[in-house]
Amino acid sequence: MESEKTVCGKCPICGANVVKTLKGWACADSLLSEPKCQFFLFSTVGNRKLSDSEASILLSEKRILLDGFATREGKCFSSILSFNQDGSVNMSSQIGNCPKCGGILYTGPKSVSCGNFKRQENPCNFTIWRNIGGHTSVS
Repeated sequence: MESEKTVCGKCPICGANVVKTLKGWACADSLLSEPKCQFFLFSTVGNRKLSDSEASILLSEKRILLDGFATREGKCFSSILSFNQDGSVNMSSQIGNCPKCGGILYTGPKSVSCGNFKRQENPCNFTIWRNIGGHTSVS
């Protein structure tokens, strides 16, 4: 069965091949008559459809920054997708620490900014704009 399907990457749980299915991507070992793994990545995450290339990058790099997610209320947001130990998808807008003050850096559709910008005393203004002069600066 595995040879008939397109291999998209390696399973984050067991390392077997991940193949495209009708509803997303599955560990080839989960498609056996006696499944050895339960990994499955749905094609829609956060009200956003993942492309084959995005899923492939996520499977190989173990994380990817994407735009275009939406809440149930329709508010758009950016997020970094990664895998939890059990293979479930984790969504986070936290991408690291601020080099200026040590606060948490958050990604948004327009910029990467320090979470300490609202701090009462000595707010941090560290920002990296994601589009500068028509060029994408952070991805």
